[in-house]
Amino acid sequence: MAKLYSLNAAKTPSKQPPSDVAIAITSWLKRKAANTSRVYRGIASDWSVYLGAGLEDPKAGKLWKTANHTDAQRYLHEVSRRPAQSGRPSARHKTVSTATVRHKATILMAIYDELMAQGLCERNPFVRVRGEYERAKSGERRPHERVESDAVKRLLTAPDLGSLAGLGPEFRRAIKEAIRNYALLCLLFGCALRRSEAIKLTVGDVCTTSSGTVYMTLRNTKSGHEVEEHTVADWIASALRELVKVRREEGAKDEAPLIVCYYGSGIPDHDPMSESTVYRLFKSLCKAAGLPESITPHCARVTAITRMLDQGISHRDVKEFSRHSSVTMVERYDRKRKSIEESVAKKIEY
Repeated sequence: MAKLYSLNAAKTPSKQPPSDVAIAITSWLKRKAANTSRVYRGIASDWSVYLGAGLEDPKAGKLWKTANHTDAQRYLHEVSRRPAQSGRPSARHKTVSTATVRHKATILMAIYDELMAQGLCERNPFVRVRGEYERAKSGERRPHERVESDAVKRLLTAPDLGSLAGLGPEFRRAIKEAIRNYALLCLLFGCALRRSEAIKLTVGDVCTTSSGTVYMTLRNTKSGHEVEEHTVADWIASALRELVKVRREEGAKDEAPLIVCYYGSGIPDHDPMSESTVYRLFKSLCKAAGLPESITPHCARVTAITRMLDQGISHRDVKEFSRHSSVTMVERYDRKRKSIEESVAKKIEY
């Protein structure tokens, strides 16, 4: 029996470890923020698959080391022909923007720089290619679609909790999910939060001043600030208070996540809702309200920012609201929101 076991064990192939390139990339990405690491790794994996092996495949190391300028050119050309991202205006643009291609080239160039610094690669195939896309001025990032005000009003309809409560205790989960969904939509359309920012909120991050003003504490946002205080409108405040009340009744402490999933019996998950779940939930809510399939959670952020600009709020104040790194980013939103009918070109006279 022992001999048979040893023979079978010898025939079982052992999983080969990843290449030194994959190990170096993984180690480098651990020093970056979670979202940044996820995006960088996705781009690295995409390039590796294009070369002929997944990033975790032992063969990937040799492919990365022998890749040249021509390989990089062909890869980026293939990327440029991919369909445009969902949520972007696609009437005239069916493929990704030049900015997207340039972004991938920039990330891969940075990864190769790290590999060269560690002595694993002798050349960076993306140096010259990145320069070529840098010279292309037509590659500004395309804005996401803006949701019309009537459609937003259909989405932002407070749930009729009375009718849900009348269904009986077995529908406790439906009541909790309705409160959560409404609060999430308020955060996206009313506070211009990104998905990653919304799921980071804890129960204790919803605060109230001595005068009764509700604000949120945002931590480690994309703008680079460790902590930011974000005031909310009254209609958003009521939705957040209701959600906090539900979470407190569930026994949630200050450090517990605010946005969670629920099991069949209405028991909350201990972990925050994932970004992918927020995406799918948002899409389902939009579909139920009759919105186009192209609408994404980031479209809600764009809608909130452009809505404030429509109301005549200054770029600097909108920057504080949107938590952009500079007023220039807000100005780009302002330029993109102007239609052909509002173009300044109509005002030229002699």
